[in-house]
Parts: sequence; C-alpha cells; structure tokens
Amino acid sequence: MSKQRYRITVTPLETDGRPASGNALEFEQRSSDNWMRTLEQFERQRGLCGDRCAALAVAIELLKSVSAEPHAEDRAIAQLRPQLDSLLSAAARLQKDP
Repeated sequence: MSKQRYRITVTPLETDGRPASGNALEFEQRSSDNWMRTLEQFERQRGLCGDRCAALAVAIELLKSVSAEPHAEDRAIAQLRPQLDSLLSAAARLQKDP
C-alpha cells in the first residue's frame, strides 16, 4: 500500500516568470517512497541544484511509481522497460554516491 501521497502541479509561466492565466496540469500520485528524501539525496550531489535537482527527483519518482503499477506490463510502459530499468538503476547509483 502506498504510504505517501503527492500533488503535482505544472503551471505554464509567462516570459516574465509570472504564472500564465488559464491552464495548469494538476494530478495526484501515490508512492511507497519518500520523495523528499530522494530530493535531499540528489541535493547532496555536486552539479545538481535548485530546479534541476527537484525536476530530476520528481521525474525519477514518477517513473518508479508508473512502472510499479500492477498492470504496467500490459501498457506501453512495457515497451520501455529495458530503458526504464537502466535509467532507474543509474538514478539509484547516483543517490548512493554523494
């Protein structure tokens, strides 16, 4: 059972950095992992900081969650399984090696 729930919001920005009016993408994702811990681990890496670090942590956790869904093998994700497994393995190594 998923222990954590996350609300992900993606809001387009104007050229001046203000949120654009209108569309925003918002969804909920459950995960057995603590995404804040993943972010903290990536923040300790040299060369990773700020928005890039947060984007990497969220992307990795989203991919892990999607690939762990019970019927993931029946979907298009099955076609990406070798590449996804390789990416997640590399991410796990990066988290362990500060």
